[in-house]
Amino acid sequence: MTTRTRAGLTQAEHADRMGSTQSVICAVENGGQVLSVSTLWRIAHALNLDLTIDMAAAS
Repeated sequence: MTTRTRAGLTQAEHADRMGSTQSVICAVENGGQVLSVSTLWRIAHALNLDLTIDMAAAS
């Protein structure tokens, strides 16, 4: 189950909240998109989530 479905949203509803299209949400969920930080932020914001990016030294 995706965060989107747990939020009770269809792909079209999520896309509408993001100002995007259902096909973009479908591609994201199927791993068919390389996402920018901006797009990740829009996805999170549409789901009422905070986006946190943590960077650490490689081991």
